[in-house]
Amino acid sequence: MSNRIKLHLGSGDEYLSGYINVDIDKRVKSDIYADLNKKLPFPSNYADDVLCRNMFEHIPNPLNFVLEIKRVLKKGGKATIITSNGSYFIYHFPRKKAYHDSYNLNHPIQDQHYFFFQIGHLIAFTKKAGLNLTRLDYYIGSPQPTTRSQRFQKIIAHFIGKKFAYAEFIWEFTKS
Repeated sequence: MSNRIKLHLGSGDEYLSGYINVDIDKRVKSDIYADLNKKLPFPSNYADDVLCRNMFEHIPNPLNFVLEIKRVLKKGGKATIITSNGSYFIYHFPRKKAYHDSYNLNHPIQDQHYFFFQIGHLIAFTKKAGLNLTRLDYYIGSPQPTTRSQRFQKIIAHFIGKKFAYAEFIWEFTKS
C-alpha cells in the first residue's frame, strides 16, 4: 500500500524515503522540524505507521510521548520503537570507560539520554496507554549481524543471554 502515511520520528541522519521524517535538528535533512517533547505536529488519527529509532530514551516524559503516538495513529495503526536495553552489560561499565556514556552532561542536550528501559517499563507504557503489544524483543538490527558491534552482541548472547548482550529493544504496538 503506497498511500499509507508513515512517520519517522526523530529521524536524525537517517532520512527514509516514503516516510514523513521529523526531527528537531535543523542541521539534518527532514521534512518537518519539531520538538518531539511537545505535541506531535499532526492531527489525531493521521498515521498508519510510526517509526522511532534510538530516540525514545531521549524523551523526558516517555508516557506522554507514547500517548501522542497513540493520538496520531489511525485505528489499527502500528508503531515501532527501537530503544536502548537498560540491561545491556556494557552500559554498566564505569561511566568514563563505557562507550554509551548516556548521562554524560558534556553531550549536546539533544543527545542526552533520560532513561534506560527494561522490558517491564515498555510493557507498562503499553498497558497504561491502552495500546496492544504486538512485539517486544531484544534487538541487534538484523538476524545476520553486519557490523562488528552486532557480531559482538550475537556472540556474547550465546554465553550470557540476549537480556544482557543486546543493546536495544524492538517494541511494536497497535492502536485498537
